[in-house]
Amino acid sequence: MTMKSLVNGYRAEVDALDRDVWYDAIVQFADASLYQVWQSGAPRDRFTDVSRFTLKRGDEIVAAAEVRLFRLPIMKRGIAYVLWGPVWQRTGQPRDPEVFRQALRALTNEYVVRRRMVLRVNPRLSREQDPEELQILSDEGFAPVVQARTRRSLIIEVTGTWEKVEAFERMVRPFGLVEMARTGEIAISRGRSET
Repeated sequence: MTMKSLVNGYRAEVDALDRDVWYDAIVQFADASLYQVWQSGAPRDRFTDVSRFTLKRGDEIVAAAEVRLFRLPIMKRGIAYVLWGPVWQRTGQPRDPEVFRQALRALTNEYVVRRRMVLRVNPRLSREQDPEELQILSDEGFAPVVQARTRRSLIIEVTGTWEKVEAFERMVRPFGLVEMARTGEIAISRGRSET
């Protein structure tokens, strides 16, 4: 496979942002999700890693993706997996499907052509709302898999100190926290008491 040229003015950067800059960039996208949050706690070993991809037009980040990398040791290749990405819909700006197309091309150039990996992209698209973007996926060589279930919500349980729960809430609020319920402090005994 050969590299596809990006439209003039677009350029890709990989692993160029630190954690704080990544967060600041991601919260600017209406289609951002928890799956695009810096995975510093993600397990890493010699077969797994995380890569962060950004697409810029001029100096502005117009698309981004956190890419999970799974290496297959026998084949010396691997899989690059983008879940719910790339993000490309800037908050408060009109949708520009060309940004989505250029992001797919740049991801393919980096992970398929340069790194010789299999690229799996699972963007937040639906057949009813995003037919143009689904056509772009097909045009760029991806075979869309239409899923019957929705991936628009998550239920997350957070257990820990008050500070930990507050920090988690601050982290996810920009991504569309709809509802949060707290139980307060709970004490649970261990085992049976001998009386």
